[in-house]
Amino acid sequence: MKNLIKVLFVQCFFIGIAISGYGQCVPDTANCKDIDKPGQICPDTLPAAVLNTWYEQVITIISQTKLLPVKPNPFNIRSRIGILADQFGVGELYVYYITGQLVHHEEKWIQPGKNYFDYNGEELTKGIYLYRVSFMGKSFTSRVVKM
Repeated sequence: MKNLIKVLFVQCFFIGIAISGYGQCVPDTANCKDIDKPGQICPDTLPAAVLNTWYEQVITIISQTKLLPVKPNPFNIRSRIGILADQFGVGELYVYYITGQLVHHEEKWIQPGKNYFDYNGEELTKGIYLYRVSFMGKSFTSRVVKM
C-alpha cells in the first residue's frame, strides 16, 4: 500500500509540473512576427556582449507545431482537441485519467494547418483528464475537464 501511495504521489508531482510549467519571460510579439518558418527564432542576431558585464536579451522562439485550445472545455459529451501543424504526418491522441491510466488512444492523418481530433468522452466520469498529442517526435500535454 505504501508503494502504491508513493507511485501515485510521484505521478501527481510530475503531472503538476507539466501542467504548471511556464517560461520565465514574456515573448516579444511586438517586434517578432510569425512568418511561418518552423522553429523561428527572433531576433536573428544578438547584440554583442562585453566580458564581465551583465547581458540580457529576450529571445522568442515561434514553433509552427502547437496545440490549439480545446473546445469546449469543460465538455459534457464531445470535445475537439486540435493541433496546428507545419507538415504532413501521423498524429496521435492519448487521453489519461489524472492517475495516469490510459483511457483513449487514436491516430489521425495530419496535414499542414489546423487539425482536430473529435473526441467522444460520453462514457467518462466527471473529472479532470490529461491529454497528449504526439506528432513528428514531439508531444504536447494539457488537461481537459469532463462535466
